[in-house]
Amino acid sequence: MEKDSKMAFYSQKNALKFPNAQVFEGDFLDFNPPILYDAIVCNPPFYALGSIKSKNKGHARHQSELDFASLVAKVKKCLKPKGYFIFCYEALSLCLVVESLKSVKLTLETLRFVQSFKDKNAHLMLGAARNNSKSALKVLPPLITHNSKNQSDNTKEVLSIYQICNTYSIKALLN
Repeated sequence: MEKDSKMAFYSQKNALKFPNAQVFEGDFLDFNPPILYDAIVCNPPFYALGSIKSKNKGHARHQSELDFASLVAKVKKCLKPKGYFIFCYEALSLCLVVESLKSVKLTLETLRFVQSFKDKNAHLMLGAARNNSKSALKVLPPLITHNSKNQSDNTKEVLSIYQICNTYSIKALLN
């Protein structure tokens, strides 16, 4: 689900590699799913209002556009009884995430923090929650993304993820 039409274009391009993936353009809270889903993968807006200067990307990144509690309430309605909700979110919001998931009976089963460097605090978290699960939480070792401040100096694990997922930069002109 992508609210911004330009970003929806890129999402559609990415989805071509995955035959079971579906991309819809519009506001997720207004979405009426044609079916219930086994899994929903989401990179929701999680920055506090005023934390990013770019106005072009603002509505896709700020919590004010889609708060986590509203998001998970809608996700719950779109998942099959044992479906998964896979997401990333700001690490500082862990308590909010757990409370919001619990309020709709989604259980956080797997959690992994993301750090830019070994000696830095986590800035993101990756989570997998399951509908109607009673599983205990499994906390994985942190994902360290970089060896140095050089943006292209990714760790071996990140490079492996890129290779396994066959990621690439999409080049396209949008009006």
